[in-house]
Amino acid sequence: PVVLLPPLMIVLSWFQVLKSENVTTPDRLICALVISVPPAVSLMVLEVPLVDAVSLISLTVCLISVLVTLGSTREYIDPVRFITNASSGKMGLSIINAAMERGADVIAICGYVSVQLPKECTIVRVTTTEEMLDKTAEYAVNADVIIMAAAPSDYKPVYFSDNKIKSGELHVDFVKNPDIAATIGKVKGKRKLVVFAAETQNLVENAKRKLIAKNADMAVANDVTESGAGFDVDTNVATIVTRSGEESLPMMTKARLADVILDKISDVC
Repeated sequence: PVVLLPPLMIVLSWFQVLKSENVTTPDRLICALVISVPPAVSLMVLEVPLVDAVSLISLTVCLISVLVTLGSTREYIDPVRFITNASSGKMGLSIINAAMERGADVIAICGYVSVQLPKECTIVRVTTTEEMLDKTAEYAVNADVIIMAAAPSDYKPVYFSDNKIKSGELHVDFVKNPDIAATIGKVKGKRKLVVFAAETQNLVENAKRKLIAKNADMAVANDVTESGAGFDVDTNVATIVTRSGEESLPMMTKARLADVILDKISDVC
């Protein structure tokens, strides 16, 4: 049998099943695999039973190009003040690292974060939610998997003041920002879309609604009021929601959760 084990969970960027002239039984095939493990590329030729060849095909990792959004966005009221949230980018960074370890090319659409991103990935910096939408739409064209781990601001001020507003005069009206996940979900085609749902109540119900509303393939939901599951911590307590059901996970590191997310999105590829 053919077994692929982490950390050898690599991208099988191309494969072809060939009939072997040297094999007399019709239930055995020769599998030729071009295995990409940057910076090297190697060829593996295996003679396997037909049933294992089918299993091998199903084990092919579909992470070729992965786009990850991470961090928070800022919506400025004046040159000094802005609205944002407490997203640190730690979950997004964990996903980036896990995808790169599997051989994927990674594009990071990055808002404001408290973490340092690896230089090996493509990094696109943004400030506002609209900028994050524009860059996500631009780079998603070449992505196979899109993982929306950022926490963009849902609202922005109606007006931006060029001068600092005096504290006694501060009054701000807000307007809804565009919905990045829903916009990408409408045009994702065959790409796989993962969204995050940071909730404080009705966790699974809200995640299911978000999954459908965004046309996503998976929603990763967590209750940010739960200990070990909020912003700017190294752990998370998540529930994975897909069209076929949900799975509640125990508390684990964000690095471990990143592997779980990639494993599960590979299952639906």
